[in-house]
Amino acid sequence: MTPGPHRTTEHTHRAPRPTPAEIAAAAGRTIPDLIGPDLHVLFSGINPSLYSAATGHHFARPGNRFWPALHRSGFTPRLLHPSQQDELPRAGLGITNVVARATARADELSPAELIAGGEILTALVDRWRPRYLAVLGVTAYRTAFARPKATIGPQPDRIAGVPVWVLPNPSGLNAHFTLERLTAEFARLRRAASSRTPAVLSVMLAVPDAAEAARWYARALGATTLWDVGGVVGLSVGGAPFFLGEPENNGWATPTDAGTRTVRIEVFVEDPDAFIARAVAAGADGSVDEISDHEAPWGIHRQGGFVDPFGHLWLVGDRSPLTASSS
Repeated sequence: MTPGPHRTTEHTHRAPRPTPAEIAAAAGRTIPDLIGPDLHVLFSGINPSLYSAATGHHFARPGNRFWPALHRSGFTPRLLHPSQQDELPRAGLGITNVVARATARADELSPAELIAGGEILTALVDRWRPRYLAVLGVTAYRTAFARPKATIGPQPDRIAGVPVWVLPNPSGLNAHFTLERLTAEFARLRRAASSRTPAVLSVMLAVPDAAEAARWYARALGATTLWDVGGVVGLSVGGAPFFLGEPENNGWATPTDAGTRTVRIEVFVEDPDAFIARAVAAGADGSVDEISDHEAPWGIHRQGGFVDPFGHLWLVGDRSPLTASSS
């Protein structure tokens, strides 16, 4: 996705216009989704116009402001013609519709069609996991997803775990929004989609010898080394990163030197019994918290623990309270 303000370059591409007979014959047709992995934004129109269905291109009806707003807001470096839509996935952008069938006007769709389309769109979002879903049309969004009080902008509720942004309908029939106002709303979404970087929280464990400790964690926990800068080592266990640091380089003490433990590391894996057994076999002390089933607000889970040779307490379970509520 191209950040920043738009450039003034206009498209020179032109495709043949469909005849009135071809437009009329397009009623009920569908257009393939423009979609793929790793999208910054998946735009969802309400449904294709007859003009779009006749051409096979999204937002193709003359007077539709989607492509100018997309360019002016900085999503694309130049103004694309609808027939150049295949360039969008390379920019991290995709297009679909709430309802697939083409009509002359969006108000020809029944509430039942919009609700069914919302279910299909939810499944599509769940499969492709775009960074944002942008629905172009607040009235259709309210009906399709049972959000009667929804307004333009970011939504408090997610769809299939993906953030949702409602944009104005770019149709030329939407007199409430000028191109300038449309562009401003598109730009708000572009800034959010460009800057959204999830926070990563990791822990650094104090150890007397980082390289030696890294070898033990690899043997005992199956850890892989991400990097080693001498005295500080980055490791990963099952995709979860953590660090090892030597006290003289960081101004702290190991648990052994301090004579106490002030932190415990909790890790959640598919088989906690096997995880703990492997650590104990490599020299960890497994007597501190024998593994057993526990009842918690998020359900029954299995958990136990061990102390590694460097004095750190590890708790190992099969269900994390941080993710159990969404399962």
